[in-house]
Amino acid sequence: MSSNTAPGPAPTTETERLESRYPVLAELTAPAHARLLDSARWMRVPAGAMLFDDRQACEGFPFVVEGTVRVSKCAPSGRELPLYRVGPGETCIISSSCLLGHEDYNARGVTESDTLLMLLPKPVFDEMMAERPFRDFVF
Repeated sequence: MSSNTAPGPAPTTETERLESRYPVLAELTAPAHARLLDSARWMRVPAGAMLFDDRQACEGFPFVVEGTVRVSKCAPSGRELPLYRVGPGETCIISSSCLLGHEDYNARGVTESDTLLMLLPKPVFDEMMAERPFRDFVF
């Protein structure tokens, strides 16, 4: 079976790539969508960089657009226990938990490859929780 429609162009801007990996953003009200994009803190992070560490304050909600982040727990002995990876379109459970519980991180996040992410500052994350599509996405 053939299709008469050609696939759309590949996303080119950071915002287009963000929206293609997180379709929930299209479900936000226009004011909420604008607020989210206006407050976005874009970060290009090289492979091997520590994004957050145990007992560090959680500054915002990360949207991974490119690359991967390995989240792990570190034992006092120095051994590392991998918990999970966060890739494009996925959420970081520990970041969500820390933001919702108003607590510091209890794990470490390190980029595994060059990573592009958008960090939604904590105050805007709190505002976005009033938006049902965003709240459903987080939970």
